[in-house]
Amino acid sequence: MRNGRSERGLVRPAQAGSERKARRPFVRAGALAMVALVAGLGGYGTVRRSQVATLRAEQDLPTDVRAEVDATWDRFEAVFGARRRCYEDVTLLLVSELDGGDARYLIDDARIEIKIPTSPHRFRDSLAHELAHHVEHTCSAFDELRRDFQDLPAVSDGDWSTGHRWQEVPSELWAETVVELVNGERVRYGRTMPLPVGAIDAVQAWATP
Repeated sequence: MRNGRSERGLVRPAQAGSERKARRPFVRAGALAMVALVAGLGGYGTVRRSQVATLRAEQDLPTDVRAEVDATWDRFEAVFGARRRCYEDVTLLLVSELDGGDARYLIDDARIEIKIPTSPHRFRDSLAHELAHHVEHTCSAFDELRRDFQDLPAVSDGDWSTGHRWQEVPSELWAETVVELVNGERVRYGRTMPLPVGAIDAVQAWATP
């Protein structure tokens, strides 16, 4: 994810001890100041709780970031509310460096990591995308959707997590469909990664059984 600026100026992540050092941000005019972290990583803070699942942060979050997380989680639950007893708790960690992309989901830890600073739109895309991966790895009922999704035209019926290109991997197409449903738009991949015909309908049908 790219770095951002707001009227308040540059914002950098606080270091976690001596393990991480903030890069010099790349500044894009007009972007919200996303993400100065309060130093100190002792313990988890609940960001948003549903009837069952909880989204928790591994850092204290400033007001603007917490607002983005809360709003994205609320929209996510509006889409997947009927499945909220299926997926499990997830944690969020904001990092200054990340190999290979803007964000990732760590299956064994049920943890989302998002690189910051960034713009609000890209942050929302990343969070919704990685929440989708969290659902696919923690919801026992997800196999139903996996079968229906891979029956769609232009979706590979082979391995769920591989493809000739990243844009053709069924798991990534699912995650981008969730971004569209949750955020109403896809800022980063909306033009370069078209969704399969019927993807929105298939996910909505599964999300509201």
